[in-house]
Amino acid sequence: MCALDCDYGLRQDKPSIIIMSASSRQYDLVVLGATGYTGKLTAEYITAHFPSNLHWAIAGRSASKLEGVLTECKGVNPQGSQPAIEICSLNSDELDALAKKTSVLITTIGPYALHGEPAFRACADNGTHYLDITGEAVWHNQMIKKYERTAKASGSIMIPQIGVDSAPADMMTWVLVNMIREKFSVPTAEVVLSANFASKPSGGTLSTIFSIFDVYSMKELNAASRPYALSPIPGPQVKDSAPWSTKLFGCRYVRDLGILTTYIFTVADKPQVHRSWGLLGGPNNYGPNFEFNEYKKTQNYLSEYKGIAKQDVQEPNASRAFARALFKGSGYDLTAMIVASAALSLLRDEHKLEGGVYTPACLGQKFVDRLEEGGFKFEKKIYDD
Repeated sequence: MCALDCDYGLRQDKPSIIIMSASSRQYDLVVLGATGYTGKLTAEYITAHFPSNLHWAIAGRSASKLEGVLTECKGVNPQGSQPAIEICSLNSDELDALAKKTSVLITTIGPYALHGEPAFRACADNGTHYLDITGEAVWHNQMIKKYERTAKASGSIMIPQIGVDSAPADMMTWVLVNMIREKFSVPTAEVVLSANFASKPSGGTLSTIFSIFDVYSMKELNAASRPYALSPIPGPQVKDSAPWSTKLFGCRYVRDLGILTTYIFTVADKPQVHRSWGLLGGPNNYGPNFEFNEYKKTQNYLSEYKGIAKQDVQEPNASRAFARALFKGSGYDLTAMIVASAALSLLRDEHKLEGGVYTPACLGQKFVDRLEEGGFKFEKKIYDD
């Protein structure tokens, strides 16, 4: 995948930055919010699957609850690397001290609009790589504006929205755009994705949805939900081409994907995917007319994504790229695997990234490989008919 030689840190002519060694800080990795539902799943996944020489910790406000998580981790894999415990409140001083101890910080504490900024700022200030699982694009937009310059100066690689919101959509799009580019040597006109989840929203997810309306005005929410709101460069004009029946009933038929309906988390995924468009070459890579759309499929016991990509050519029956990614588990299990795998990729893989605020797609094929190792399997094919 070509990279954009610009202020956003993706330069091909500079050597890869090797992530700080385990010996340079006390911990390789800290999971902040490990006593919450998704945080605990993340800690258990790390215990079960990560190398035994990992130096890591779980962090939160309650020592007794963290001890409980530690006990569960030991039950998951007694021979695995067990975490230390760090007591940390959500104040700036304690988070600053925690960020200085670790190479990578995962935070699962939401709503991020209420609780997320101190950890984001602490990582940006201290050159600590940062991952979260927010779907709050409006908050993400604010963090870029406030702290990207700081992250560039400190060398912190910061990737918000790297859970179910919005890593699967971002990585599926990256895979499909690559297929079109490698097979046909043309840009992509549109990627359409169908999402299928095997879980219902948790209390934390519902709290986030409701809190957004308390923190931000409708003007701010509408601005942040524009397709290219997070892109570092202006995007193409996106027209609403939906037929009246779709606007009335919320359903549509998409060739190769079937009957789909409205997907509420598109408001998180679409700006993130279009930020990747801007970071990864914009019109010179994804394409000058690129557009991403996402809908929902009927729920079942799997977490599944299907996507179709169309060439940006004037041929009515041009070949299309199809991809399917399947995970046997809930959306929360998938989130835990994704964010943990991203942390391991930052620690163990080489990436052509300087400090800044990035997207999952900026981790490229190495991250796809990590996801597949974690059970998120990609299938790819070209439709010629």
